Amino acid sequence: MKLFTLYFFNFLFSASFLAQQIVHYTNYVDNIFYLNPSISSPLKKQILVAYRNHWNTFDGAPNTSFISFQSPFSFNSNSKSYSSIGCFLQNDNIGAFKKTSLNFSYSYSFLINERLRFSLGSFMGIQQLGLDATSLESYHPNDPVIDISNYSILAPNLDFGFTISNEKNFIAFSSKQLFKNNWRNIVNSDISKNTTSYLLIYGKKIKFSEVILTPNLLVDFIPKLTPLLVLGLDVGYKNIFNIGIATRNEESLLSRLKINISENIHIAYGFELSYFSKISNGTNAHELMFSYHTSIVEKMKRTNLVSYF
Repeated sequence: MKLFTLYFFNFLFSASFLAQQIVHYTNYVDNIFYLNPSISSPLKKQILVAYRNHWNTFDGAPNTSFISFQSPFSFNSNSKSYSSIGCFLQNDNIGAFKKTSLNFSYSYSFLINERLRFSLGSFMGIQQLGLDATSLESYHPNDPVIDISNYSILAPNLDFGFTISNEKNFIAFSSKQLFKNNWRNIVNSDISKNTTSYLLIYGKKIKFSEVILTPNLLVDFIPKLTPLLVLGLDVGYKNIFNIGIATRNEESLLSRLKINISENIHIAYGFELSYFSKISNGTNAHELMFSYHTSIVEKMKRTNLVSYF
């Protein structure tokens, strides 16, 4: 069996450190809807497309493609509450293993008072995990870990989240992969199953004339494992471009650049520099993200909504 496939799959499901199973994007601020289904804007519809390539010097290195959509609806002008629907489709390739996720979201947002908004939402969907055994090279002719007669399996997925926000601050909590699906039909091991991640995300806007500073924090916690911590700072200028930098406790640095081609079209590039002591050469990540926003403010006459997003 190819060493990279074995080591990475074992790393993904059983390591006692860095064992987050969900994909973490370099542009996590712009793709925050994926991390928390309650986060949506009452002011715009959005389509987002992303591609991530990690460890590209290794055979069978991980790559992820992603597309999402979200839109508010059912706006109540008196209470300034609204509902939002959305969905995302994500495909992960890690050596011989392929995982596809399709999730649909619903969220509801309302004002706690004149300066504070509360939102809650959930993702519901399915996951498919597959194994292409023809691409594996085994050291033993009858490897007990792999049963090639079962190369694909479907399982349900459920995420939940809530957000408290105003125009300058937000704090969001979410739980992902609440169903602990067991993938032992593909990999003959009881440890090959989903684990639930608990995420805390915080962001703040600090305005200085034409410059906006946005410090942010991301924590991904799995019980009994070392939490993933990301501390970042974004600097935006005149709604023209945004530069961000962050540090992650997985011994890596994140940088990102977003250019607003127009009011509706944004393109972002992210680069992740890893200095992981055990594997350093070739473990960097590249990420490209494209988003399209359609404003519905004037059409729905939505103003002063106490919305961070």
